[in-house]
Formats: sequence, C-alpha cells, structure tokens
Amino acid sequence: MKTKYLLPNYCKIIGKVITGLLLPLFIITIIGDTGVEWTKPLLELFGDFTYPITTMALMFGLLLVAFSREKLEDEYIAKIRSNSLVFAVISQNVIVILGTATIYNFEFFTFATIAQITTLLIFIIKFRIALSRFNKSC
Repeated sequence: MKTKYLLPNYCKIIGKVITGLLLPLFIITIIGDTGVEWTKPLLELFGDFTYPITTMALMFGLLLVAFSREKLEDEYIAKIRSNSLVFAVISQNVIVILGTATIYNFEFFTFATIAQITTLLIFIIKFRIALSRFNKSC
C-alpha cells in the first residue's frame, strides 16, 4: 500500500535515538531541581530554554517514530495504524477534558505540554502492541 504521509523506515531509528535521549531530560525539566548532582548541568545546558527545546525535540522524535513506515507495510498494518490513531485521539481528548476540569494556574501549561506528547505516546504504544499481537498470530 502506497501512502504519501509516512516517512522512510530509517527515520524510526533516528526518532528512537532522539526520544531515548530526551525523554529523561524532559522528565527532569518537569520535575525541576531534584537535588541530584548530575541533573544540574543538563538543566543549565540551554538555560531558560531547556523546557521548550526538550519539548520540541521530544515531539519531533516521537513524530519520527510514530509516522515511519514499517519494513513490510500492507493494508492490515495500515488498518492497525488507523485504529491505533483513533484510540490515541479519543484517549487524548478524555485526558484533556479531565485535566481541564481539575488543573488550574501555571500547572495547566505543563499539563498541556504533557498532553500533547501523550497523544503520540499512546499511539506508538497501542500500534506496537497491536502489531506484535498480529505478528504472533501469523
């Protein structure tokens, strides 16, 4: 099946490297000063721009992972991808509705950032689980 919107398969490897490197830094920037010595140089690396830079780079890495082709891309994998995307969007909206109703003040900005990233994470996790179940049944 030819799809125009999917990236080449090698982009998945690049995305996994970016995500693997930046997910811990993103968690550290959300938590803030943990008191652990090795986190201080990481937080001082980009100064005040650490949070937006890690957020944008992490989202870029997750997009590469989420929308890269599989080595064997057929109609059933496209159906799994579509179902996983619908599941992720519905889950994301439930999370945003609950968060909007319960979170106030400046913490809402952090919540909104995390909510954007969870859509991609939910999609990737759901797609990988469904794909592994399909591969086990074959």
